[in-house]
Amino acid sequence: MYEYSLRILLISDEALREGLSAWLDFWTYLVFIGVFLEIVGVGWEYWEERKAFREELIRLPQRPQIVKYFIEALGVILVITGIWGEMRVQTNLGDVDARIERTADALVDLSITRAGDAKTLSTQAADAAGRRSIRHTKPTRWPAAPTKKLR
Repeated sequence: MYEYSLRILLISDEALREGLSAWLDFWTYLVFIGVFLEIVGVGWEYWEERKAFREELIRLPQRPQIVKYFIEALGVILVITGIWGEMRVQTNLGDVDARIERTADALVDLSITRAGDAKTLSTQAADAAGRRSIRHTKPTRWPAAPTKKLR
């Protein structure tokens, strides 16, 4: 019964680990999208400044572009949220991995104990069978060796 419950616990922890790995992928993609939006915002700023430089214009202050603001703000929010999610999932994965390791160690210990018990029982059975066979058997004579020489 103990082995069965350990195996069930190991299977459930491995399933939990797979689910957490999927969440880790999600948070990583979120960081990737956030960094991409940050690069878009930086590129947008660069192209505007480059255009002004080529035209050799001194510009008057312009009205801020709300789309650009939202792209940059969304990028920052996604990066921060993604990093937070990755850290949280990594913490949970560490706990699950430690529990899987403890369960696997307990299964190995149980197997070693059972193997030792089986060895002891088989040795005792062999000893008992050997003693019985010595007591209950008659000595046998070996057949005589052939006397003819083979050519």
